[in-house]
Amino acid sequence: DALSQKPEGRYAMMFVDLDDFKKVNDTYGHLAGDEVLSTLGELLLSSVHDGFVGRFGGDEFVIFLRNIEEEKLGVLCEQLIQKVQERMPYPVGISIGISIYGKDANSEQELLAHADAALYQAKEEGKGRYHMYE
Repeated sequence: DALSQKPEGRYAMMFVDLDDFKKVNDTYGHLAGDEVLSTLGELLLSSVHDGFVGRFGGDEFVIFLRNIEEEKLGVLCEQLIQKVQERMPYPVGISIGISIYGKDANSEQELLAHADAALYQAKEEGKGRYHMYE
């Protein structure tokens, strides 16, 4: 809705994936995995002030940001990565891929696909990182 109502706006999509989530489920059980998912959701929600957070599936979340300045995205990502490392009750982290509307994508499908591609690039570079779509 935001893209169709105000297509000239500044928007970004962040694709967030838990690192080592399978190890938590395998080592501590699925209740621990549920706790990790819940905790991550709460951390993401408390960090996003103009946008929304949603669970995409499995251990992946998306964050849609409105009125965001590109140069502030890196700071936000670093803060999220740090919060997860500090506040998670189990040894997991996150990796993040970012796509910017109007620069990297011109539709919601491209925005999501490019954020996902950036996430895979972050994962290839190592865990606990973020990557902007190129």
